[in-house]
Order: sequence, then C-alpha cells, then structure tokens
Amino acid sequence: TDSVLRTAISELRTALDDDARKPRFIETVSRRGYRFIAPSEIVAALPVSAVVPQSSSSESSSFIGRAEALSRIRASWDLACTGKRRIVWIAGEPGIGKTTLVEHFIAGLGDVLCIRGQCVDQYGSGDIRLTVWQNLLIPDIESSNIPNVRKEITNLGLHWDSTAFRAGLVACTGKAGCKYAAAHTKAHALQIADYLEIRVKLDHPINIHLTGCHHSCAQHYIGDIGLIATAIAPKDESNDEILEGYNICVGGGYGPWQQIGQEIYREVLAKDCGPVIHQMLQSYLAHRLNDGEGFQEFIKRHSIEDLKKIFNVSTVTSIDLGADSNSAN
Repeated sequence: TDSVLRTAISELRTALDDDARKPRFIETVSRRGYRFIAPSEIVAALPVSAVVPQSSSSESSSFIGRAEALSRIRASWDLACTGKRRIVWIAGEPGIGKTTLVEHFIAGLGDVLCIRGQCVDQYGSGDIRLTVWQNLLIPDIESSNIPNVRKEITNLGLHWDSTAFRAGLVACTGKAGCKYAAAHTKAHALQIADYLEIRVKLDHPINIHLTGCHHSCAQHYIGDIGLIATAIAPKDESNDEILEGYNICVGGGYGPWQQIGQEIYREVLAKDCGPVIHQMLQSYLAHRLNDGEGFQEFIKRHSIEDLKKIFNVSTVTSIDLGADSNSAN
C-alpha cells in the first residue's frame, strides 16, 4: 500500500542520511512515485558467500517471536492429520511476516505436498468475503476465468459448488472450540451432509443448523431442521461413557418465513442423525402436495404428532416428545 511504501522510503532515507528536500539518493516525483538519482557504476559481481554470510544450522532453524502462532497452526495440522478438516486464516497488516510464518511452518512438515492458491489475487480483485452461512466469496472474477478458478479451488481440496444440503448447512464451533458445547457440531454437520447427498435429491435447498449448547450460536430454532446438542447417558448401565447426541426441531424460518422450530425428537445419537433426517426428507418428498411445496410449508400443514406418524422414524434411540411439548429449546 502507499503507506507501507512511504514508510520504507523514509527508512531508506534515514539509513542513507538523505534529505527529502535536498535529495542525494532518492527523489520524490510528484504523482508518480520515487526515483533513484545517485550516480551509479557497474562493478563485478561478488559471490553470494561474500555478500551474505552463511548462517549456522541453529540460526537458520530459529524463528523468533512466532512460537504461539506456530503452535496454533501445528495444532490445527495435527487435527487435520486425524481426518478432522481445518481451515487456518492468517490475517494482519502487509509486511508483518504472514508469508514467512507459513513458509517456516511448511518447511517443518517434511515430505508433504503443499498446494498454494492465489485465486483471489490472480483472478479476482484482491478481495474476499465471508457469508453468514460460513462460506467464502471471491468477487469480481471474469467469466472467462471461472473454469480456471474452479479447477484451482478443486485442486486445493475445497468445493466451489454447493448441494441443496451444504448451501444451507450451519454449525457452531462445537466442542472443538467451545467449553459449553455438548457435541462436535462441525464434524457431525459434515457427516450428515455426506450421508444425505448420496441418498436424497432435493429440488429445494434446505437449512440444517447444528448448535452445541443453549446459547444457540448456530440458531437451530430458525432452521428448516435444527439440532441442539445434548449429552446422552448410555442404556447399558455397565458403560458410564456419556454419548453425544441432539434434540431435533423442525419448521423454523427467518425473514418473511420467520417461525420458531418445534421439537420433534429428543436424544438422537449423533451417529443416527443422518439416517433420521434422511427418513424425514424421504417422507416429506413422498407426502408433499406438489413439487413446489417447500419443507417448511409442509411442516406447517401438520401437527408434531402427525409428522411423527408421517416420518415413521425407526432409528430414534429414545422416547419422542409428546404433542404438548412442541417448542424448541
């Protein structure tokens, strides 16, 4: 940026003992920038070893002042190596060493393939945005460059297209980063999406929200299908391990379709949520009035008790709520 350039020029002038009003080395050119004006001459090139002293192995391996940042990146890398996807966002002012930090981290990985993406700078306007649905937007891409951008995003292991499930899939940070959460919401959200995408084809997008606790950061109560995490005691008394699960709500909405979701199932094990929602959606498709009836419209036409009969969910692991308990937690 202009401010970074001015700062660099100022530091150069200080090092050269140069005066901007009476320059001997660097002259300011109005509306154009700067010009080097000192006399110059060609000299024989010196070997690199004569110009840059060789540092010892201990010096080259040192990286001062970034221990905490490196530790956080390594923690995310360790989780990624166990199959838990992670995205690390490194932000800050230009020139503070973000690239150096990344390169130092990559250098310590050993024999690992690292792919670098520059879609934002190369194909866009240098801007990147986040949506409320936790998606990244790269604006200002020319139509002719879209195939290249899609290819590069795919090469990074990311997705540029969205299914009817992933487009409206929202999850809070869950146990991975919140002390209040009762479940690993993000991991479970991906598991649910993976399960549904190969089994159900929807002609209307659907919002599925997973929240980890009563604070409801993911706003489960306004999702078409909302899940709020709960701890479930095992049925086997000999096993004292608390299991992760969810209470499931249906019929929530926002804006012109604002509606608080109604609770339909309690204490569904996390591993059963995919099959349960699959059965709910299959029943919705089979019993809706026509192809134009959305999920929320379908829900509004029926009571919770009627919906339980229509959905006929057989994999719920505990007793359902009765008709009188019909509000979201």
